[in-house]
Amino acid sequence: ALERLGVKTKSKNGYPPITVQGKIKGGTVSIRGDISSQFISAIILAAPYAENPVELKVTPHLESKPYVWMTIDAMRKAGVTPQCSADLSEIHVPLGRYKPRRTRVEGDWSSAAFMLAAGAMAGKVHVDHLDLKSQQADREIINILEAMDAYIKSSGKRVTTELSRLSAVEFDLSDCPDLFPVVACLCASAEGTSILSGLGRLRLKESDRLHAMKAGLKRMGINVTVDDSTAQIKGGKPKGAVIDTYNDHRIAMSFAVLAQTAVGETTIQNPECVDKSYPEFWKDLAQIGAKLE
Repeated sequence: ALERLGVKTKSKNGYPPITVQGKIKGGTVSIRGDISSQFISAIILAAPYAENPVELKVTPHLESKPYVWMTIDAMRKAGVTPQCSADLSEIHVPLGRYKPRRTRVEGDWSSAAFMLAAGAMAGKVHVDHLDLKSQQADREIINILEAMDAYIKSSGKRVTTELSRLSAVEFDLSDCPDLFPVVACLCASAEGTSILSGLGRLRLKESDRLHAMKAGLKRMGINVTVDDSTAQIKGGKPKGAVIDTYNDHRIAMSFAVLAQTAVGETTIQNPECVDKSYPEFWKDLAQIGAKLE
C-alpha cells in the first residue's frame, strides 16, 4: 500500500530488515481489511502529511472496526477530520497538520479484562478508572460477561465482578479478537458448550492463538475443537498443567486466570512475556489473592 502511495520500500522478500524512504504522494489505494486494522490506522495517521489527499478503499471488509474508529476520533481531536463511510469501506484523509492538545488517557480495557474475568471465575474484584462509554474494542468484555450470567456491577469508573455460575455463550469476536484467549478461559469454566466465532485472524497474532489456546485448554482437561474461524469449548473442571505460552502475553495472562479455578498447580512458561502489555500483571494477580511462586 505504501509503494502504491509513492513511498519507496526495500526488504528481503517482504521480511525485515525493511527500509522505507520518501514521502507519501497521495491518491487512492485499496487495502485489505480482514488481516489487521493496524495497517489502516497507520496509513491514515500519516496521510495528512502526504503531498495530496489520500483515499483508502478497504476490501473485502474491515474487521476490528473499533480500533479504526478510535484512530479517526484521535485524529479529529487533533485537528484533522477524515471523511468515511459508515462501514469504513472508504476513508478520505485531507491534508493537514496535527495540533497539540491536552488529553487524559483512558484506563485499558484490554488489561482490565483479565482481572474482571478473574473476579467472575474465582472471587470478587474491583477494577477502577474504566470508562463505560469507551470506544475501546475490549470494552466488549462487559457484554460477554453479562451474556454468561456473571455478576457484574459498575459505579462511576469502577467495575466489579464476583464469583458467578457462568453459562455457555455464543459470541462473534470479529471486532474484538484480542479478547479470545481470556473469553475462551471463561468458557472453560462455564456450564455447557460455548461457540466463539470471528477468529480467522488469530493465527496471525503474536502466536497462533487458536492453536495455543486449544493446546493449553486440552492440557487442562477441557474439551475444545477449532476450525479456521470458530472455537467450540465445553466447560468443565480445569486441572493444573504446564502451559506453553508461545511467548504470547495474552496466552500467559489468560491461563494464569484460569489456573485460579483449576485443581492442582499450573506452571506458566515464559511468564515475563506479560511485560509487553501489562508489566504489573503478576503483582496485581497476587494482590487479588492468587498464590504465585
